Amino acid sequence: MIIKTKITKEVYANGDYRVFGCVPLDNKGDVVCNKYGNFTITGDLPYLAEGRTYTLDITKSTKSYNNGVQYDVIDVPSFKNDIDVTHMSEKDDLVLLKEITSKNLVDVIHKAYPNYCSLILNNKSNTIDLNNIKGVKEARHKSHIRKLNARFKYYQLQKILDYYKLSLPECKSLYNIYETDADIKQHMMENPYYCLISICKRSFRNVDKLILAHDKTLISSNQRCEFFILDVLSQNENIGNTYMNAVDMAKYLDKYVLARSKDISIKSEAIYYDEKTNRIAIGSTYSAEKNIADFIINKINNPIELDWDCENFRGNLTDEQMNVLKMFCDNNILILDASAGTGKTTTMLSLIQMLEAYNYTYKLFAPTGKAAKRLSESTNREANTIHRGTAMGSAKMEDDVFIIDEASMLNLETASMVFNSITNENAKILLLCDIEQLPPIGLGCIARELINSGKVPMCTLTKVFRFSSGGMIKTTTLARKGQYYLNDLYDNDSIVLGDEKDYKFIKSDNTAGQIIDTYLDFIDNGISYKDIVILSARNIGEFGTYHINNLIQQNINPIVKGDKVFKKSLTSKGVKYDIQFHTNDLVLVTKNNYNMLSYEDYDEMNFEGDGELMREDMPQTSIFNGEIGVVTGFDHEVMIVQIDDKSVVFYPNDVQNLLLGYCTTIYKFQGSQIDYPIVLTLKAYSNQLSKNLLYTCLSRGQKKVTEIGEVDAVKYSLNTKPLNNNKNLICEMIKEDM
Repeated sequence: MIIKTKITKEVYANGDYRVFGCVPLDNKGDVVCNKYGNFTITGDLPYLAEGRTYTLDITKSTKSYNNGVQYDVIDVPSFKNDIDVTHMSEKDDLVLLKEITSKNLVDVIHKAYPNYCSLILNNKSNTIDLNNIKGVKEARHKSHIRKLNARFKYYQLQKILDYYKLSLPECKSLYNIYETDADIKQHMMENPYYCLISICKRSFRNVDKLILAHDKTLISSNQRCEFFILDVLSQNENIGNTYMNAVDMAKYLDKYVLARSKDISIKSEAIYYDEKTNRIAIGSTYSAEKNIADFIINKINNPIELDWDCENFRGNLTDEQMNVLKMFCDNNILILDASAGTGKTTTMLSLIQMLEAYNYTYKLFAPTGKAAKRLSESTNREANTIHRGTAMGSAKMEDDVFIIDEASMLNLETASMVFNSITNENAKILLLCDIEQLPPIGLGCIARELINSGKVPMCTLTKVFRFSSGGMIKTTTLARKGQYYLNDLYDNDSIVLGDEKDYKFIKSDNTAGQIIDTYLDFIDNGISYKDIVILSARNIGEFGTYHINNLIQQNINPIVKGDKVFKKSLTSKGVKYDIQFHTNDLVLVTKNNYNMLSYEDYDEMNFEGDGELMREDMPQTSIFNGEIGVVTGFDHEVMIVQIDDKSVVFYPNDVQNLLLGYCTTIYKFQGSQIDYPIVLTLKAYSNQLSKNLLYTCLSRGQKKVTEIGEVDAVKYSLNTKPLNNNKNLICEMIKEDM
């Protein structure tokens, strides 16, 4: 059915798939709305701007939805059909104005010139007297002119390429590559797959359906075959594999691609194909693995032995710990595998003191902000995240030594950043890891690949100090070995272990209320909520992070009428979750973002700059997946979040990459530690449980670990190892070359 509607809110976005809340404007009873007069649209859609009016071709969804009926979008005519530049209403003018300037200036500009955008677009900007608009000077006014003209350039492109239903961000991306409408049109005709997938970032499945409906002759074309193969390889990477066997790939290809797959793969610059082994991979992924393997092989084959007197730095080190210093001197790369309580930090400090005594320069790295902060505190030296310290892999680092903590979290991306940035051929590398923890998020488990090669020098610290205390350290150590750590004979609802009473197990009663009560007990005993985190295996369900976070917020930081909040909604497994952020909330970053703005720069841009400075003029601040911060307040249209030592502003759309941080999954928290973790070991999530996950949870604690669980679930976890059948090449590359 065709209906005219106004977009009220983007509810969810994941790649091309989006969910929007809408208000029907010409509903004749065909659309079923909820009690608030709204309905929901879903589908693989371009971004639809909030407050905009669109004509939609929709059909009733077969999926169930708990808040009214959901509709799938068949087609979305572009906004260009709804606006006439020469006869623009004040309402349309206001909509455009909201797109090009900050919220605090919209009302000021619109009050002075209700036709501000119309004057600019009709080449009458010289009639605008900036003296009448407080806060808008010449620089900002010129910025508005550039932005408006760009948008209507995009509208024109949408009209030229109407069939492809380009969004404004897609138009911008195309203009970033090609200069003119004619260039874009030509390349779109010659290779629409490349334009829509590589530049516009659409999915192959949707692009393929669209293009073949328009031109079926492309079904066996080189471009379609190449992108079909790349899509299969990309999906293969999503499950942790860096390559496929060509025979295995064949089952995923249609007959048109299959007939040409080998020839296309050999000739394509984007695909790697080995005719001897029939291995096939995305070219950039293969190159990344090859570069890492070559780097490691060079370190193994060209050790520079240091004639240093390690005994001068023994201190209280055991012989096992001293061996680390000696092996470091003898090799250019060394892996140190050490669990909690084995003296890893003490050993590393002695090594650092030795480096300083011999005037060797060094850098300390960790994969996450929390881990870097902890590394800095434990060594009393500067430490950086890999992203920041390597400038995303673009830095040129000539130091003598590089020490990387939590190296078990190194994936292909972060390992590439480090190794590609090291320019000193003689540099020594020390990788500190705990191989029994969970594998990293992302593609490739580099530490495990290096260990499995059997070629990289390695030390292991086995002696656990304070083991006899019987609490947190002992429990964690036994879990690492897959050994049961609870007393089978206890009859009470809870048990406390250790001389320092730093481990507590509470029998679960399978209610969320018990989890909340345990959390509140810490609060009542004077523990800051910033020092507590609940670790769950999943996001959804009664014991999932979404639900638990909302309950914690209601109890310790409730939202009252009049509070400033930012809102987001998401749907998972058919269940809708509403999330609100307000002052003093803990928040969790869920996606890397390298283009954030610090609050200091935001303040300068909006006030000290008095309209002269634009966002693009300001330095960019990066935030990273897994970081936890605190909402410190709101200022005009932004929310301010303190993340470690930086204060970052979040515009309303930015909160799509935030969750509440009172409860998180262990996958998000890996690499971080906290004083008082609450670990959930429940049979409800037994398909996620494993020895590695349980051990990783238990080892997050610094002062006390509280585990709420079921004995059967604990035993199941300790007897279950995660499947590790991922196909990666680094290990084999190292073996083959040695």
